[in-house]
Amino acid sequence: MVALACKSRSSQIATAAQLIAASWIASMAFWRWVEPDLRNYALASVDLVLAGVFFQMSRGRWFPAPLFFLHAALVLQYAYAVLVGAEYFWIALVINRVFELEIAYVCSCALFRIRAFGQNEKGAPLTARLWDSVLQQSSRTVSPSDGADGFSRRRDDRRRKR
Repeated sequence: MVALACKSRSSQIATAAQLIAASWIASMAFWRWVEPDLRNYALASVDLVLAGVFFQMSRGRWFPAPLFFLHAALVLQYAYAVLVGAEYFWIALVINRVFELEIAYVCSCALFRIRAFGQNEKGAPLTARLWDSVLQQSSRTVSPSDGADGFSRRRDDRRRKR
């Protein structure tokens, strides 16, 4: 996951992958060496920190927002486990499925970015060039920071005009 995220050349994807990998290592250490009564608090603290980091990263960006919601849901799950007293089997089941979902999300975003921007490299594979043609045919976006006509062009369109 980390290697794929670094290959995508996106600082946010690479940072998210490294944070998820580090949280996995910390969670495994907490799961092994923290007493069972305090385990939920330790795991909740890791996910609370990650939720805060992903919340800060998601200001103005869409990529980290699902990661924030996943970690916020995990914090709520730990609160439920502390208040109601869920079994460790169910806690582990939820943690593992959320972790797998995070890996799938980060890897798919990295693969999308590699495919979408792979056409800029010389000798890019045919699939990357075809993907670029699909992206070029998509509708143009409108944002308030654009010129008087309200249309913005893709960066590739500007390069071709030069």
